Order: sequence, then structure tokens, then C-alpha cells
Amino acid sequence: MGPGATSRHTRRLLALALAPLACALGVLVALAATLPATALARSPRTGNGGGGIGVTGGAGAPVSPTGSSTGAGSSRADVVKLSGVVNTRGDGITLTVAASGIAHHPLTLTGSAPSSDAGGTVEIEARPKHAKWTRVATGVIGSGGAFSAAWAPAASAQVAIRAVLAPGLGDPLVRSQTASGSGLPGGASPATTPTVFTTSAVMIPIFRSAIATIYGPGLWGHRTACGQRLQKTTLGVASRTLKCGTKVAVDFRGRELTVPVIDRGPFGGRASWDLTLATADALGVKETSTVGTLAPAPASLVAAPA
Repeated sequence: MGPGATSRHTRRLLALALAPLACALGVLVALAATLPATALARSPRTGNGGGGIGVTGGAGAPVSPTGSSTGAGSSRADVVKLSGVVNTRGDGITLTVAASGIAHHPLTLTGSAPSSDAGGTVEIEARPKHAKWTRVATGVIGSGGAFSAAWAPAASAQVAIRAVLAPGLGDPLVRSQTASGSGLPGGASPATTPTVFTTSAVMIPIFRSAIATIYGPGLWGHRTACGQRLQKTTLGVASRTLKCGTKVAVDFRGRELTVPVIDRGPFGGRASWDLTLATADALGVKETSTVGTLAPAPASLVAAPA
């Protein structure tokens, strides 16, 4: 790390450590101007807050709104809207990303950091389920604090994403924090645990692009390869290889529906999936179309605000 980066990170550490004290002093000054001296009381000092996601996410916790949970033979279509973006923040950093993505298609991630960190590097890290955090993109902080990065996911999965402030490629910025939480330079002991400047994690689904056809008319009342009777209201998909009952998340133009595998097919052309008529109607699919799929589907998906 060069002298410029060291100076920039030192200023950031001092600002983070002194911000609560400045806030408390401001509160006391305001109270002194409006209340009698006998009414003044010592105000407890608050530490730096953790990250959060919108108004629903807790510090360090990915957001997981209620997703679709359609069982075999169900006629209830729980469609989740995945259009728009999701946001997360933490340690003075913000991050915005699309509410879903498609494997091998670039995702743009934008955000901001303190302008005092201009010229520094923000790393975008991703973590599929049961995997470790991996750096997938980087962005340079501009003079106003804004940054931008691009990432093309290599596979479909439900992934957690976060932004990490780093002084250089591959070296996350860490700050020593004493047992009392002072965080001042030179005040840490050798036994302290380093803390990374990072946003909270936000979780989004990455779908696989595939062609899907529609079936059902002329087959009402017949039993599927998985043993259930096909009706006009039956929600499900036909797959050549997935086990009967496997939950599949299907996305079409920002509308997602999770349905079970209920049949075998399709048996011709380039299509990978057959959607029942009810599934197609719920998603707005009118003809053979390209959809996004994720199988097995995660227990919940992140839905962007309407």
C-alpha cells in the first residue's frame, strides 16, 4: 500500500471512530439550546451501525422475502416480481444490483463509498450456497465516491453478493479494533480481530437461459409420467431428466414462479422445458419462448420492491 492509500485509510479510520462522539456532542448542543440545564442527561454513546438492506434487512443478514412454494398438483400461482433492483449497505458503502441475473450475461453493480476513499478499489464478492466468498469484479472509486463494476456469472445458482473496500486488488482493507471498539490507529492490541469494510450480503437468483414450450390442451384428464392427473389449473413443468417433484424456478421477463416437475418432455426441437398451460398463463408466456430456470429452486427468492 502506497503513502497515499495509507493516508486515505487512516483518515477513514479516524472518521469512523470519531463519528459517534461528534453525533453525541451535536445532540447535547441542541438540547442545551432548548431545555433547562436540570433537564439535561448524559446520553449513551452509540457505535457505528452495521449494514442493512433497504428497510427490511438486518445487519449482515441477506434479505429473503417470501418466495413461491407451489406443491405438486397445486393450482395456486405464487408469482414473485424480480424486476428492478435490490440495495444493500454497510461501513459507509452502498451497493445496488439487479434483482436477478442470467448466467453468462453481464450484471452491472453500482454503489458509493466515502469520497475520502477516492482512487481506492471496491471488490465485488459472490458466494453460492456452501461455497466461500470469491472476488468476481472490481471497481475504482471516483472523486465523488461512486463506483461501478460488471460481472458475468458463470453458472445458475442462488448467490449472495457484497461489496468490500480494498486498498489494492486482492487485499481487503482491514482495520484493527480493540476490545473496547475504539478502532483508532495504534490503539489495537496484537490479539484483536481484523474487521473488513463491507456491505451486508444481498441474495439474488442467477437463472439459466433455456427454451420452453407449452403443453396441456388435448391432454386434460390424462395422467402424467409422474402419476398425477393433468388439469387446466395444474402448475408444473416437464423435464427430460429431473426427478419428479423437483422444484424449478422459472423466470419470464421479471416474473418468477416455482413449480414442480410433473412430467417427462419435451420430446422435440431445441426446447429444454415444457410448461403446463397454467404455468405459462401465470408467467405471461404465450408461445414458445426463452425463459430463465433455476433447479433445484432455492427455498426463497429476493423480490425487488414493486
